[in-house]
Amino acid sequence: MMDHIWDTFYTGQRRMARFPMQLLTGEDYEMHFSGTPPKKMRVDLAANTGGVLIKIPYPVAGSIQIYANGKKLAYTPWDEELGRNGPLTKTKS
Repeated sequence: MMDHIWDTFYTGQRRMARFPMQLLTGEDYEMHFSGTPPKKMRVDLAANTGGVLIKIPYPVAGSIQIYANGKKLAYTPWDEELGRNGPLTKTKS
């Protein structure tokens, strides 16, 4: 396969890497990367029922923006009782 981009030292390609996998709905998953997590990811859940919670530990602190169907989702509300952000649900927002 030919390189499409030359960035001083690294080469790359102008295609989207795809890594299909099968998951059971109603389950929680933690996704680990062998290197730095990508800045942009697209996830598609092709299921008629159920939901999936995917946790991605990032190596640096920061704010992540999530979009669903092209619309930016609001941040998870703060839970005073827990002293942290509220738990995520596996339902549509």
